[in-house]
Parts: sequence; C-alpha cells; structure tokens
Amino acid sequence: MLDQAVELFERSVNEAADDDPELYVELCNFAVALADRARLDRNSDELRRAVQVGLKGVALTPQEVMRPFVLTNVVDAIVELARDFEDWEHVDMAVQLARWALTVAVEQDDEVAKSYSHLGSALRMRAEDTGSAADLDDAVGALATAAELSSPEDLQQRFELTGAAADLDEADAVLARA
Repeated sequence: MLDQAVELFERSVNEAADDDPELYVELCNFAVALADRARLDRNSDELRRAVQVGLKGVALTPQEVMRPFVLTNVVDAIVELARDFEDWEHVDMAVQLARWALTVAVEQDDEVAKSYSHLGSALRMRAEDTGSAADLDDAVGALATAAELSSPEDLQQRFELTGAAADLDEADAVLARA
C-alpha cells in the first residue's frame, strides 16, 4: 500500500507543470511517503531522497500557507539520517528549519509544543555531531519547553508511537504539577 502511495505521489510530481501552484503540496506529500517507506525499509538512500524532495517542497511553499509540519517533516528525516545512519550532512539545516517551524507555529498558535520538540531533537543531533555544549543546553531547554506545553495525553501518545520511556516519565511529571 505504501509503495502504491509513493508511486502515486511520484507520478503526480512528475506530471505537474513546474509553475503549478499546487506542486509544493505534491512534493510535501511525496516526501512524507518516501520517508515513511524509508523508515520501514531502513533505507538511508530513500531517506536522503525524501529530504531532497521535502526541501524542494519547502522552497515552493508560499509563505502565507506555510505550516509547521511542512518544515518538521523534513527536520524529522534529517534527524533520522543523523541518528540512524550517522549522516550529519544536513544537521545544521535541520536546526534552521526547526527554528523556522517554531516561528511559524508561534505566529499561528499551531503545534508549538511539537515544534519545540523538533527543535530540541535537531539541536541534540547537532550537539552529538559537533560536541557543542551550547547546542546541548538549547536542546534541553527546547525539550523541557515542549514537555511543559504538552498535555499528558500528548506525551502518552508519543510514547505509544516512539516507545520513548522518557515521555511516560514526563507525562507523570506534568500530571504531578497539574
């Protein structure tokens, strides 16, 4: 089923005119499908392709319709490349995109906690790559803010998706503070 989705999105992108005002939507959808398939197959080349397609989608997205998830989908793929395949090439770009996503999120009051979480993950990856204590401090701060802004239900859902036990611990802490 995922292979069919990738084929469908790729065909849509290939058939779209370069000046098609909706091309960015097709590119973003194609990038997400590629990244999902790459995750399942543990395919670093396809994940790199998802990053490139996603970056093209970001570049074509009109500012007035930009949403945090458009940016953070690319951030996620870059962070996964670094974490799972030790491909650090685009980590700086991930931090830049995550900061942009946070700005858009705050302006739109949309996905602010998730955007802080993505920024924290990107900063953490860059800290691992460079050894920067400042990036690590900023990552901890961004992730703490994300946790503060998240409901226990959000954290529980994220645990169910990722299996990160820290999410459950943080959900308990949020409940205790409430």
